[in-house]
Amino acid sequence: LAFFKSLRRAKAKTALEQNFPEEVLTFHKSWRSGRLEQMEITLQEGLDAGLPSDELEDFRKRLEEERSKRETREQLEKLAHVRGKGKAKMILALERAKMVGLTKEDISNTE
Repeated sequence: LAFFKSLRRAKAKTALEQNFPEEVLTFHKSWRSGRLEQMEITLQEGLDAGLPSDELEDFRKRLEEERSKRETREQLEKLAHVRGKGKAKMILALERAKMVGLTKEDISNTE
């Protein structure tokens, strides 16, 4: 039983360390890669495997950053379709995009 718990923890830790496909905002195709959902599942697997919370903390921070990036991309996507009075909101959204660390490609695709 202890062997299987150890194996499960090792598998969960490896999953936490993997790189998930990056999302890049585009208006030509679907840009949501499933990254956020995969990260949430992986975090839950780590919790279920009993990994110590200090090992999960860095991953939680990465997950929160990705949630913030996703929200910002969604906001940019909405604002890109608004004409006229949305310019001020777009400027604020682009500033937020830079703050949360969206890629230059995300930002230039919106502009």
